[in-house]
Amino acid sequence: MIPKVIYYCWFGNNQKSKEIEMCMESWRKVCPEQGWKIVEINETNFDINFCNFTREAYAQKKWAFVSDVARLWAIYTYGGYYFDTDVELLEPLDRFLPYDCWFASNDVNFIATGLGFGAVAGHWLVGQLLEDYRDIPFEGNVCVQLNTATIRKCLPDFQPTADTVVIENVLFLGMKDTGKVIHHLYLASWVEDNLRSHMKKRTKKKWLWALKCKVRSPKIINYLSKRKGKGSQIYTFFAYDFLDLGLVYWGKKAGKKLKAALHLGH
Repeated sequence: MIPKVIYYCWFGNNQKSKEIEMCMESWRKVCPEQGWKIVEINETNFDINFCNFTREAYAQKKWAFVSDVARLWAIYTYGGYYFDTDVELLEPLDRFLPYDCWFASNDVNFIATGLGFGAVAGHWLVGQLLEDYRDIPFEGNVCVQLNTATIRKCLPDFQPTADTVVIENVLFLGMKDTGKVIHHLYLASWVEDNLRSHMKKRTKKKWLWALKCKVRSPKIINYLSKRKGKGSQIYTFFAYDFLDLGLVYWGKKAGKKLKAALHLGH
């Protein structure tokens, strides 16, 4: 059984925002402290020189990327649950207790360990995800791409889906169910301030989430992944970049490019 411990990462010793405190309070509310523990992973209990990736990311103050590795290390070493500090819990975690390991997704194409995951100590799949970081440099590698590729390699039966599935006692919480368990605020500490604020506002629109679920259908995405061309590129842009950031953002970006082009033309 997965131990009743929730881990989170907090590197850099910065002050936690009210939103982060709100999210952490939801953990305490949904999982009463009796029988549950919440443990912070930081510089005092994680070796930032664990590998080149963490050392380089920490030197550049890219705390979120350090967390990509530290969370895998914590769960593999001790067992338990992990959530990013901008994840609000909506219901108890008892549903995951019978499984050896679980992951969550808010996208049919990728598993996102920051959304939430857990495992018994020493679980082989978490160990493999951790091992991937030992010999790679820090170059802004995106965890969802790296982790998902490894999961697909280790579990060939795992296929992109919006549904919740269980493979070898590993539960994959599909995007249809993820929103029932957690609410991701998308504080996005790794992006610039103005974009972070914009992303956060869009997560509050329920109709937008419903639309994403439809246009990111596994059947459509799998079909397009086998084909190349402008049609596939346009649809992928609409389903992801456009819906995530919106018309206003892309309109302003296009305006800036046009303005720059006109300036160069003079």
